[in-house]
Amino acid sequence: MSVATIANPRQDASWKSLWPILIGLAALYLPSWYKLATTIWQGEDQAHGPVILAAVLFMVWQKRDCLIGEIQGRDNPIAGWLLLLFGLLLNVLGRTQGVMIFEIGSQIPVLAGILLIARGISAVRALWFPLFFLVFMIPLPGMLVDVVTGPLKQEISELVEMVLYWAGYPIARSGVTLSIGPYQLLVADACSGLNSMFSLSAIGLLYLYIMQYRNWLRNGVLIASLVWITFARRGRMESRPKSNPKRGDPVAVNSPRGYPVVDTSPLT
Repeated sequence: MSVATIANPRQDASWKSLWPILIGLAALYLPSWYKLATTIWQGEDQAHGPVILAAVLFMVWQKRDCLIGEIQGRDNPIAGWLLLLFGLLLNVLGRTQGVMIFEIGSQIPVLAGILLIARGISAVRALWFPLFFLVFMIPLPGMLVDVVTGPLKQEISELVEMVLYWAGYPIARSGVTLSIGPYQLLVADACSGLNSMFSLSAIGLLYLYIMQYRNWLRNGVLIASLVWITFARRGRMESRPKSNPKRGDPVAVNSPRGYPVVDTSPLT
């Protein structure tokens, strides 16, 4: 037996009691993380996912004293069991139905429930930010992205129509589709705003948490800057010629996916 164990047997016992929990969590979520790493995290919209996971693990390691120290405030195990059962049901539903939002989102109630049962409310308070930060690992549902970006597409198409009309182009608009001569311009992805805001907010909140700023004015300015950066990002338009690329139209053949891309960054 080591000197450290003799000096602090309570701490050693706490580490031993955590191993079954850690193994269970690994068995539950390692397959989910692998699925994310081989699918969603491959795209640029969710490329911040591995950073979020690494940051959460690092923050939990920094607060490990609340996991191995003397147990305080184990006063509400019923709430812990309810949270744990809800999280497990959410995970099962997400896996069986292929809903990644439920599968990944279940991490928060599962971890919060385990902390309440094993370590008490004090551990949940100590780890509140890592638990909250897991929200940024949850993939955004396509329906939500469409609802939020729909008005952005409409606004960008109106702005482009106005600017090009002032520039003297013969332009007409129908919804988010613009017609200029033989070409149609389709607003494909307005600003990529929602995913950008999600990742920028995650990085910004992590920075504020690490720096521990207490100045509300500074924090407010930083948060407001995230919103400004999001809506100042580029809008992308795709120009789709009405001519048939099979006829050898040089514009259509030499363009990505059969049609040229028009950058409207200056307009946004």
